Amino acid sequence: MIGGGDAGITVLVCVVVESERARMTLATKGSRRITVEGITFRWAVRRRPTYCQGNGWSPLSFVVEQAEQPGALLVVSLPCAHPGNWLGLPSRPVLPGTVTVGIHQALIAGWRPSRPGPAFKMLLSDTSLSR
Repeated sequence: MIGGGDAGITVLVCVVVESERARMTLATKGSRRITVEGITFRWAVRRRPTYCQGNGWSPLSFVVEQAEQPGALLVVSLPCAHPGNWLGLPSRPVLPGTVTVGIHQALIAGWRPSRPGPAFKMLLSDTSLSR
């Protein structure tokens, strides 16, 4: 209430602040570099599983971004459990060859690593990995 006495005036103030959309980036610490088609990328796998990964509810995944001009992240899910899952479910290591396959397939599917935007998500199948 503003003012005293019998005025009884209520003032609502609404402030809209426009800011740049928050952008996710890949932490430099713990990430590895890889060059695919002449472009350098950084990639990482979570060292410890999330709660869902620990229970086997969500798959092992890795994240990729362009090193020099980061844009949209690439999130690649694999057809296996995180190696740190709590149930002893089958897993496999994420090797540079797997990351290369994921990047190639994402580029074919339309991922533009230098353009800002939402994360590009994809699932690699067992047949993709056996090439």
